[in-house]
Amino acid sequence: MNNKLTVHVILLGLFLLNILSGNNELLPCLTPEPSLELVQSTLNDFNEYKRENEENRETYPVHIFVAWHVIYNSNNAGYISMNVIENAISKINQEYNPHNLFFTLDTVTYHQNDEWWGTFTGSNQDPNEEDMRSSTYIDPAHYYNIWSTDLSGTGACAWNYFPNSGENSYWQGTTTDVDCIGGNSTTLVHELGHYFYLFHTFQYGCSSPGDAVDDTPRHTDVDGSYPCNPQLDTCPDHDGLDPVSNFMNYTPDACQSELSEGQVERLFWAIENYHPSLLENEFYYPVLYAAGLNYQFPDNQNSDGDGVFNPGESARVRVNI
Repeated sequence: MNNKLTVHVILLGLFLLNILSGNNELLPCLTPEPSLELVQSTLNDFNEYKRENEENRETYPVHIFVAWHVIYNSNNAGYISMNVIENAISKINQEYNPHNLFFTLDTVTYHQNDEWWGTFTGSNQDPNEEDMRSSTYIDPAHYYNIWSTDLSGTGACAWNYFPNSGENSYWQGTTTDVDCIGGNSTTLVHELGHYFYLFHTFQYGCSSPGDAVDDTPRHTDVDGSYPCNPQLDTCPDHDGLDPVSNFMNYTPDACQSELSEGQVERLFWAIENYHPSLLENEFYYPVLYAAGLNYQFPDNQNSDGDGVFNPGESARVRVNI
């Protein structure tokens, strides 16, 4: 076992030790650890993408449909309301709309199945998770699929497999614990990062190639944790302080508020190369009809006072739709 892999195994062990010793805090994410070869390969491809698009690398609006699959058991545990789901989608849009990504909740399905509730052993594509995904997924080339269930047996909030399985695969999308999506949780914001082929900002710690993004400073943990300390510098031999406010970190939800410019550019690289069918999703704008027009002449300024909007006069127009 090489030193880099040892560091990550120890880190995961520290998190799980906290859980087993009575700390109920779940590991934020259990997305499978990428190999050094995979991280380096995507970095090479991303750099080539930047070279080829050096003169035209602006972002553009992308519309992503969401299919949410609610898994609940025979006691109805996990049966969440539409309000909870809609609030979670609103949080996603709040953080991704500024980057030209727009999510529409299109489909919600409910499935009572004890075999899919609290039985998963981890993010290892076990038979129960495969059965759940393969039985319920909706068009993963055009939809972001979310499965909410009980992951308490894994000690994790969620995971999202990286998109190299192919855009039509049911392994696209996020499996999340039902208790990790409420309030101001950033769990789905984080997992979407993996959906768009972003790695954790602390990937490989202070060692190369880091998270394969140039503008996220390298950093590592502090005794198995990631505190919200904006002055933290766990890799002093590298430029920049720890990106404690980054969504791809493990800092507390309240600390996270941003993605870097490089990460945003990388996610558009991922869309073009791993989720190209998302670009086929059209935006649907509501058809609005004017029910009436109301002309107002403030203090009869620029008006002859006859109450009629005549040529050369100025008025405020209120449109009722």
